Amino acid sequence: MKIKLVTVTWSHEDSFDIYKTSLYKSFKQFNPTIDIEHFHFNRGHHQQEEHNFAARFGAESEYLLYKIQFLLEKVKTIDSDYIIFCDANDVTCMRPVDYLLDMFDLDNNIIVGHEKNTWPTQERKNTWPNYTDYSEQDKNNRTFLNSGMILSRTDKFIEMLQSMIDNVFSTEINTFSNDQGVYTYYYNMGIQPKIKLDYGNIFAVNTFSRSTDEFYLNEHSIVVSHQTGVMPCFIHDNGWNHGSPKYFEFFDLQKVYSSKKNIHEYLSGNGLDYHVLTDAIKQIKNVPGIVCEIGTRRGGGVRTMIEALIQNDDKDRNIICIDPYGDIEYSVSEGRMIHGCYDNKMRNEFLTSIYDYILNKPVNLLLFNFEDTEFFERFSDGVPIYNRVKSIINQYAFVFFDGPHDTTSIMKEIDFFNSRSVTGAVWVFDDITENYPHEQIIEKWLFENGWILLKKTSEKASYRKV
Repeated sequence: MKIKLVTVTWSHEDSFDIYKTSLYKSFKQFNPTIDIEHFHFNRGHHQQEEHNFAARFGAESEYLLYKIQFLLEKVKTIDSDYIIFCDANDVTCMRPVDYLLDMFDLDNNIIVGHEKNTWPTQERKNTWPNYTDYSEQDKNNRTFLNSGMILSRTDKFIEMLQSMIDNVFSTEINTFSNDQGVYTYYYNMGIQPKIKLDYGNIFAVNTFSRSTDEFYLNEHSIVVSHQTGVMPCFIHDNGWNHGSPKYFEFFDLQKVYSSKKNIHEYLSGNGLDYHVLTDAIKQIKNVPGIVCEIGTRRGGGVRTMIEALIQNDDKDRNIICIDPYGDIEYSVSEGRMIHGCYDNKMRNEFLTSIYDYILNKPVNLLLFNFEDTEFFERFSDGVPIYNRVKSIINQYAFVFFDGPHDTTSIMKEIDFFNSRSVTGAVWVFDDITENYPHEQIIEKWLFENGWILLKKTSEKASYRKV
């Protein structure tokens, strides 16, 4: 599956030097093989169109002209299955983007970032006839749409822009002010194709009205949420010139893309609530057996586990990671198979990063480049471990289930590991809410077979064998 980054600018000049922006430099640092489609418009060539839009939509109507009307025709020319659309001047990419396709249901939703600031104002929205505003939950949580960061299937993005022209422009409302107003109306009125907000900041964090205290810079110069442990793929420093803290300067984000070394040090996760994983693995000190992760990808999970083991003085653990890579089709949710872009290049980057990371750390890590079922067949009698002597280990202290996300596959994994998990062993399951019926089937089985719940969030759940 192909993905491209798309951005648009307009000015009274013939060109815009996208190559000098933090967006271009940072994106290419982490995604050297992914194309950037940049469209620039000289406003002097579109004076009549701007005049017509100003008559229809009033102040800042040029945003509607260039970011919706003209962009629609440009996107139709793009050869890509998926696109990331973002603003050009105030965005920094923090990581490779291929994992994003697996994080959201892009067949049914267009993912748009959210921000704490709400725009347009309530007074302006009161001029929109029959308008339904944000839910009370969104208002209480201050989760409001920001149109500067969008992730979508290309055909869905085209369909959305056309729908805005057909269903929003046609209202003849002249108080939208800019594209943010149009997107806000479109989203809250439930117009199709459906927009879904990136509540977890997995895709991007929009910094308007956000304090820098909400995030910290980890040892690999990656911005991380204090609350959730999420590392946003993009930082959209919107509103820095309206009193919002400027993340680019505060975290010195230029360092993220100015050093080639950074990409090899980078071990990233693609989910939420990593504190559940950290807390869970600290429960297995003195419990004998292997620590296992199914579904390693870029290594954010295993890095989290290693850090927790060391913090807990739980040293010299044998850790195994099971992942076939190879960009093969796999189950991302119940009844949904995709190619997740987890290719052999990603495997090579993971191996380069993880062994550099653990070089002087008290752990023994092995990657088993297999599907879970292939691993079960070949290592049903145990895993050979070589450390001065050869030993065969066939018991597990910890398993992180983050591979295929369908009931049949997970039950096969459970069947394999349950008889090999000792008393006191801990299991963690990822993506438990929307991907498969975790509580109805998996958790029910666990409770009936000697496992108790340790902690559960909307994303992860941990259990201990008693």
